[in-house]
Amino acid sequence: MPLEPDPSWICSQLGAREHYSIPRALSLSGKLAEFHTDLWSSGPWSLVRSFGAAGRDLAGRYHAELRGARIFAYPLQGIPRAALTRFTARRNRSETELHHAQWFDRQVKRHHSVKRPSAFFSYTGSFLQTAQALRDSGALRILGQVDPAGVEEEIVQRERSLRPGWEPSEAITCEAFRQHRSAEWEEADLILVNSAWCRDALVRQGVQESKLRIVPLAYESPLTPTLRRRPVGKRLRVLWLGQVILRKGIHHLIDAAQLLEAEPIDFTIAGPAGIAPEAIASAPGNVRFIG
Repeated sequence: MPLEPDPSWICSQLGAREHYSIPRALSLSGKLAEFHTDLWSSGPWSLVRSFGAAGRDLAGRYHAELRGARIFAYPLQGIPRAALTRFTARRNRSETELHHAQWFDRQVKRHHSVKRPSAFFSYTGSFLQTAQALRDSGALRILGQVDPAGVEEEIVQRERSLRPGWEPSEAITCEAFRQHRSAEWEEADLILVNSAWCRDALVRQGVQESKLRIVPLAYESPLTPTLRRRPVGKRLRVLWLGQVILRKGIHHLIDAAQLLEAEPIDFTIAGPAGIAPEAIASAPGNVRFIG
């Protein structure tokens, strides 16, 4: 499906994934007609930045390169829904995340003002309803698939079986989420994945290979990169930044730290802990958890 010479895009996303790389790229190229997100820290909403950790989190829902873009945000409902998703027990989180994404998708479907856009882009979960509404508009409907779906779930489950008791509350993908995901794959004209491995994983799950396009994750290098040599005798410091769960591979890092315990290396684990206290206690002395 060819695009118009000067396409106008509708882009939507929950959260600040990749620090808004897709809408920023579209805006900088002059192709972004409107951007929808749940929370956007501009205008009076920027005042929440002074409200502790939660405020700092909301402050990150902004990027100066999108200043001047036409942005639709839904904070009055988005803030409590985002909080509910964050604090839902991990075992039931996929169902809560699906409800949140479907709510957001309905807002985009209801409020988008470009009736015949050249293209529509959104990520997993918040794509389906708007894509269905645009089916007859001639728009190219592009889904950003955020993970390898069922194939990844199988891998994580195998890892959990090898580390029984490490995750006291296992995340379970509900059947409604799986069905919704499959419906998005069917509805999309194109599906973006970030690696050949992810593409192959989706093909194994029945996705048409002709729909799939590999677009690696965005990386912005510093303008003046500097390489510093570690002075002889100084300890190497390794930082883990993210969720502390088996899905992210925390057990492999702890295994590596045990192998390197006699070396001058310190590991700092920064992020919310989703593993049992006993698992944390099993880490060697060169590992520090700071939450």
